Parts: sequence; structure tokens; C-alpha cells
Amino acid sequence: MPRGLRDTPIVRDPSLAGSTIRVHYTHDDNGRITGIEVRVGDGAQARHIADHVNTIRTMQGYQGLSGRARAVLARINTWLTGHPSAGPGTLAWETRREIEKLNGIIDARTRALDDPSLTAAQRADLERERADYEGQLARYEAAVSDLANEPGRGYVAAADSSAADSNSGRGGATDYSLGAEAAWRLRYLKAEKNYHWRLDRQSNPPRVQYRRSNSSVSSRAYDAVNRQFVDIPDNSSPTTIDAIREGYPPPPADHHYYRDSRTGDFQLGRTDAGFKRNVTLMEVYRTESGTLGIRPREARPLITRRPYRTDIDVGNTEPSDFDSAEYRAEFRALVNERDQALREREAAHQRLQAAAPGTPEHERLTSEHNVARNAVGIASRDLGTFAADAHVRRTWPGAERVYPAEGAKEVSRAGDFDLVYKVTDKNGHTQYVVVEAKGGSSPLGSRHDGHGNRVQQGTQEYYELIVQNMVSIGGSADRASDMLRTAPPGDVIYLHSQVDLITSQGDRGELVTEVTGFHVNAFDISRPGIPPTPPPP
Repeated sequence: MPRGLRDTPIVRDPSLAGSTIRVHYTHDDNGRITGIEVRVGDGAQARHIADHVNTIRTMQGYQGLSGRARAVLARINTWLTGHPSAGPGTLAWETRREIEKLNGIIDARTRALDDPSLTAAQRADLERERADYEGQLARYEAAVSDLANEPGRGYVAAADSSAADSNSGRGGATDYSLGAEAAWRLRYLKAEKNYHWRLDRQSNPPRVQYRRSNSSVSSRAYDAVNRQFVDIPDNSSPTTIDAIREGYPPPPADHHYYRDSRTGDFQLGRTDAGFKRNVTLMEVYRTESGTLGIRPREARPLITRRPYRTDIDVGNTEPSDFDSAEYRAEFRALVNERDQALREREAAHQRLQAAAPGTPEHERLTSEHNVARNAVGIASRDLGTFAADAHVRRTWPGAERVYPAEGAKEVSRAGDFDLVYKVTDKNGHTQYVVVEAKGGSSPLGSRHDGHGNRVQQGTQEYYELIVQNMVSIGGSADRASDMLRTAPPGDVIYLHSQVDLITSQGDRGELVTEVTGFHVNAFDISRPGIPPTPPPP
């Protein structure tokens, strides 16, 4: 076990099958966490336990957080016992209520971690939430310390003031409204003229807000990192204001901030109006000097794939092979589906052209046309996946499709490989064939690597990101990820397949699909991708 986890007990549990691992909390009679233990099946080895290290660390974090929350609750209960006149409505009383709520939330999250059916994505969410609870608890600990050092502060009324309070600095302040009090505790700047601090106690945790005192001035937010006030669009979302408070630049026009559910970071997204106008999607990035800037999303440097491998035979399939007896029925059905989608897209286009721009009817038909256009893309993708599947089965007879599993009602989605196969030869040697299947003119995609770059499909970096991401998808994707994570690099064949499609006119002038070619190449993931070319000085 890694340093810091070596004292964690590991217990053999005969009720667990094979290499199954379960990480459990142990509790006393009052429900308090007393420790963590790892229960393992008879077939479990060190590498299986290593896969659960992050779970153990998350549980340890919640265990420590639970103890701290109980300790600070005990401290404020002691303070209130010694100051009985600090009753309901005072700052001390309301602080205790918030600590009690936080304690309950932490206990609930602790119990959730004990659930063996929890997915990797849900565990990651609980870890990100823990960081938020750490911040809340630290603020409550500081508040309780202030009560001990300055008892009179506990008697301050906790009712919010609806009047403008521009005196948030301690010097000269005459009105300790809860908003001003909270801002002073957080060491925020004094409110500007025509603005005031307000505490929204309906949010959880309570949110310190910076508000206009009259509508004649612009909306503003507080950047606590750079200690400055900045203009923001009217009706900005709470998440956008949170991002600005944490030092993010104000969003550009037609954009807002949201939290990435996977990383917990703030990301820029387009507003509904921006999406309808198809404005360029922007992103936040960190400059070489360490500051945050905003740029078009696709301006991020791209790490590209290396030349295709030439040392292996990836087989050969011609379009005519798809029309053989073995594949004909499925192939023709998919071609017919794409033909139908083409005709529906053309009909939707004609209806849109006839509508008056700017009318509700034009807006409705625009949406209808977008759906029809997307259906053509889906039909092209399905043809590309079918062609790749047929090629793998022709080239490696007996290949087992691991993902999407044979017969399962699963489809490829964002953040996965299109197809994954397990191939075992007559000597018992196992290899894995991974496919990025493209239909029509679909290009290689890319993914953000979390380090300021995009990585292209077919690179070592992209491959490793997807292998890790498929754990969170569940189902057969989880099994495929486990196989690929443990496979020797030389036993993975990573393919790029492309079926060539053209749209032509049939005998009656209708739109029809023609399959004119099929190509397969093997990506080189034996070393990192080609780094982006630095811009000229």
C-alpha cells in the first residue's frame, strides 16, 4: 500500500467472489466512524487493491472531516451553554444551525461512500464535494474562534438587512448586517457607493452576494483572488458569479460559466441566445505568466497523431464485401436508413427556406432542420461502425467484441472508443483491437487533456485518456477499460477506419447513398503524439 495507507487493515472475506474488493467504514454504537478496512476476496492480489487507493483516500478524507465537524459543533454548543441569552436569530445561534446541517451532509456522504454499487464517476463527485465541505468547515471553525476571542460578536442579529449597507469594512461601521459581517470576515473590500453586501441564507452554503442598491448602475461582482470589483452581464447565474469570485475573468458576450461535472473546474458555455446564433465557443486558459485568459476553444494547441504504423497487417476490405451474403441484409438496411435521412433533411430544408426569417415558424423549422441534419450524421456514423465491425471479423476470425458487448443494448458515446475486441490466437496469445470508426467525411476528433492542450484521436495521450474515462461509463465499457489498462502496450492494435460515402441522385431524382471506398490504418501509440508547433516570435 502507498505511504499513508499502510495502516489500513486488509481482511479476507469468504463471502466476496474472486478478486472482489470492498472498502468499508467501521462505526461505534453512536454511528461515529472509528476506522476503515479493506475486505478482499480469495482471488484478490496487490494490483486489485491498488485500483482502490483513491477510494480509500477519499474515505480517509471524509473520516477526518466528520471528526472536525463534530469537534467544532461541540465547541459552539459549549459557547452557547455559557451565553444563554444568545438565542435564536443571533449570529452564534445561526452558525450552530449551519454547522449541524453541514455535519448531517458529511454523514450522508460518508454513508454513500460505503455503497459497493457506487460508480467511479459518483466517487469522483463525492471527492470534489469534500473539497467544498473543507472550505465551509474552515469558515465555521474561524467563526467559532472569533466568538471565543470576541464574545460580543455572537449576539449580533443574524437577520439580513434589505437596506443598502456600504460600510463593510470594520472601521467606522455602524450596521453589522449579516451580509456586511460575512464580507468583513472573508476580508472582502468595502462595498462601493450604490452597492451593498447581502447574505443569501436560502442557499446551501449561505452565499455572500454583492448587490446594486439602485438599478441605475451596472451589475458588479467581486473577484476575491485579485481583490477587485468587475462589471458582469445582468442576470448572471450564481455559478458565473462564483467563478469570478475565484479569479476567473468575466465571461464574454453570449457566454456563462458552469462547473465541469468531471473535474469540478469552471468552464465557459454558450447561453441559449449564443447557441442559436452559433457564436464561437470560447474557453478559459492559463497564460505563460500564470494569469487566466479567454480565447476561442479551438485555438488550444493540438497534439497530433504520428504517422500510421507499417509493421503490421491490418487486413483489406472492399465495399463489395459488405454486399456479400453474410452482411448484405444489415448493410442494405443501414444504406436505406441514410437515404431516408437524406430525404427528410432535404424536405426540412425546403420548408425552412419558405418561412419568413425572424418569425416563430422560422425558429421552429430551424430546430426541425437541425434535427434532420443530425440524423444524417448518425446514419453515416452507423454505416462507419458497421463497416469497421465487419472488417475486424473478416480479418481476425473469432474476435470477441468486448465493447459494445455482443447483443447488449449499448452504443458508442462521447468519451469512449467506438469498438473494442479481444482476439486470442491458436497459441493462446491475446491481443486487443481498438477502433475509431468514421463514416463519410467525419474527421478525427480531439479531447482536452487537462493541461492546456487538445489531443487528437490516434495519439498515445488520447488513448490513455479514453481508457481511463471508460471506467466511469460502466457496463461493458468498464470491462473493456480494465482489459486495456492491464494489456501490454505491444498487444494493442489501435485502428482508424473510414468508409467513403457520397450522396447522388437516383433514377427519379431522389437522394441516394453510395459507398465508394473503405480504408483501415493502425495508429502509432508507442510514444507520445507530435507536440504543437510553437507560434512564431
